[in-house]
Amino acid sequence: MGDFEALVAVLDPDVELRTDFRSSAGGVRVVRGAEAVGSQALMYARLGLSMHRALVNGHVGLLSIRDSRPYAAGWCIVRVGKIVEMNIRADPDRLRRLDLARDGT
Repeated sequence: MGDFEALVAVLDPDVELRTDFRSSAGGVRVVRGAEAVGSQALMYARLGLSMHRALVNGHVGLLSIRDSRPYAAGWCIVRVGKIVEMNIRADPDRLRRLDLARDGT
C-alpha cells in the first residue's frame, strides 16, 4: 500500500482539514473528504520540514520546524479509530498564540 492509500485508510470518509497555512487572507480554509484531505497532507509532507511530536493546546500533535524555527503545528481528532478532523496552524500570529510543548525527540 502506498503512502496515499495508507493515509486515506486512517481518515474518516467525511474528515475535515482546517488550515490557515500562512494565509494572506487571515482565514481558515476547510477541505472535506478523505481523498481531498489526504492529497493536502501529502503536499505538506513535500515541504521538507522537520517534524516533532508535541502537545498543541493540550492535543497530541506535531510541530514542524523550518530553518530552526517553528513553521506549523497540527493536531487531529480521532473517533472510533479514524481521523475525523485535522487542524494545521502556520500563520505566524496564530502559531505564536498556541500552547506548544515539544516532547524532546
